[in-house]
Parts: sequence; C-alpha cells; structure tokens
Amino acid sequence: MNEICSLVIPTINRQDLVRGLVQSLKSQSYKEIEIVVVDQTTFPDALLAQDSSIVYVHKDVASTPLARNAGVEAAKGSIVLFLDDDVEIHDEYLVESLMDFFQKNPAYVGAALAIEDKNADLNRENQRMSNKVMSVTWSGRVLPYARGVEQDVQAPRGGGVAYRRPVIIGLGGFDSRYIGNAMREETDFSLRVVRSKGSIRFLPKLHIVHLALSRGGSRSTDRMRWYRDFFANELLFQLTHFSRLALPLFFMRKMRPILACMLWYGKGRPIGFTTPFKGFEDGIRRYKEGFHPYPFS
Repeated sequence: MNEICSLVIPTINRQDLVRGLVQSLKSQSYKEIEIVVVDQTTFPDALLAQDSSIVYVHKDVASTPLARNAGVEAAKGSIVLFLDDDVEIHDEYLVESLMDFFQKNPAYVGAALAIEDKNADLNRENQRMSNKVMSVTWSGRVLPYARGVEQDVQAPRGGGVAYRRPVIIGLGGFDSRYIGNAMREETDFSLRVVRSKGSIRFLPKLHIVHLALSRGGSRSTDRMRWYRDFFANELLFQLTHFSRLALPLFFMRKMRPILACMLWYGKGRPIGFTTPFKGFEDGIRRYKEGFHPYPFS
C-alpha cells in the first residue's frame, strides 16, 4: 500500500474557493491522499464540515502558523503538502510525482513546488528566472525567486511546500509568534529544517498557480495594522536567525517600507511615523518570549 500524502489547506474567509480546490484535488492520480482543511473563518462551513471525504478542522483564530500546526496534528500522512487556499493545480500527476520524489530520495526532508503568481504585482521577483531560487543571504535577506533550475533551497514558499511529517513534529511545528500577515513564518520554519541538517529540494516540474486574490485571506485590510505586523515579523525573523552584526543591513533594507508606511500609506500622519517603531518593539518583545513548540498530541 502506498504512503499517505496529507494535503493541508489553511483557509479564512474563502470557503467557496476551498470547496472548489477540494473537488479538483480529488482528481489526482495518486489516490492515497488525505485532504485536511483548517478553517479559521468565524463560523464553520456546513458543506465542508459534512464532507466525509476530507478532514475538516475549525479554529476560530486567525493564525497561519496555528492553522498549519493544527493541520499537521490532524494529518495521518507521512508526507504533508501545504497549499494556499487560492491555488489551482492543473497537473493530475502532481502528488504522484511528489511522493515518487520522497520515495526515491530518502535524504530529503522537504520539497518545494514551482509557484506561478497569477497576480504578478504581488511579488515581481517571483516572475524572474534566477540561478539561485528561494534562498537566504548571510545577512538575512530573503531571495524569493521561484523560477529556476532544480536545486536545494532554504526558503520555499509556504503555500506550495511538502515536508516529512516526523520532521515537522520533531522541530515543534511552526512558530506562533509570527502573527497578522504571518510573513516569514514559513521561512523561519524552513531555516530551522535546513539548520537541523535537513535538505529541501526545489522541483520546478511540479507546478501550481497562485491566484493571489485580494479578497479574504489572513492579511489585514488595515494598512497600518499590516505594516505593524510586517515590521514585527521581519525583526523577529532577523533576531532569531542572524548575527547582530547584520542588523544595520537589515534596517537599511527596511528603509523603503518604512518610508512607504510613513509617507505613502500613512500620508504623513502621526500613526504612519509611529507604526514602524511599534512594530519593531513588538518584534523584540516576541523574540524575548522565546519559541514555544506546538504541543502535538
């Protein structure tokens, strides 16, 4: 009997999209799949909850790390593939190819899919080819290039990456200190994987489409709240993984979003000037709290 692949899909305010994604996943050629939907919408979705072909978990908390961890806890598969709720998969052999990779390459603990952003404005860097994809520099700069040749990577995107389930549990899961827009929570985890001597392979032939919709999702519609979470998560990531000597470079890289927060989105108002500093304060506080592993049962 083939190993089970658990497809974990965190979602919030996009239940209609998830129902369509679930139906499309059922057409995969690999039949030993388990679809785990972790719904963080305020009210449970009756149609999803009654679908006996999936595992439906409802969490009335908007937290991407918590949703991923809850999905892993509910999953039974040896491999866990994380998918965003707004993706399309046109390759019916994708899961079969993914499981074949893990079977033939036991040294690898993770695999990153090639993700095409349908909304190119989301991140233009992802649209360009690069010799080095999904990587992190010594100073903490994350290079999110998602198009290139097959290679080992450090920073796969969270909505199209698979890990061996025991590795996720062994590392304590995803860090719940990353909140709000949850930026960097997936890179924090992948770096912990790599630094624990695990390898993650980028597989460009395994391709999915990210719709990158503006409606729904975990990101705040309040731009000042979004920026505060952004700065907090960025500094938490920097302090957790990189030398203090790299902090000047970190703050130099953040000058553009700081100015955008103050002058463009903040329109010169006091809240625009105070938000970056409050975000950095949040990041320092969360760093001092320390990482608490998820209590997998």
